[in-house]
Amino acid sequence: MAEPSSYPPQESYILYAEDNYIDARFLLRIFYKQYPEQHIVHLENGQLVKDFLLRALEEGTPLPHLVLLDIKMPGLSGLDVLEFIRSERLLRKIPVVILSASGEQRDLTRAYHSRTNAYLIKPEGYRGLKHVVLSIYSFWSQHNRIVV
Repeated sequence: MAEPSSYPPQESYILYAEDNYIDARFLLRIFYKQYPEQHIVHLENGQLVKDFLLRALEEGTPLPHLVLLDIKMPGLSGLDVLEFIRSERLLRKIPVVILSASGEQRDLTRAYHSRTNAYLIKPEGYRGLKHVVLSIYSFWSQHNRIVV
């Protein structure tokens, strides 16, 4: 997990927001084992994500090709970050996938009203998470094409 000051990278990357250390370690391990060429910037809370994206916009550095957000984080939640992304003209086309343990209807409703691209509930265990991560990467990084 890198410090925000060392980024953004110059190549394509995924921005990942997760405050739970174990969940983050599992997801990052899956990515590094399955897709070692895929760069991931992991930040521990929503405010860091917002600051990171604002800095990228100000400096004209590359934006992520995908944002993965947990929603239950201290400070700015993932839903707050989603709303921020959708409010910024230069960010709003970036695909945002919510990956959360919450299956609460109010969270799903708010996420889809805020135009998330997908809302996935974190599965239990490493194998379930691996399956979800492989599906996310396959669709959003290999097969999906967006106009920026």
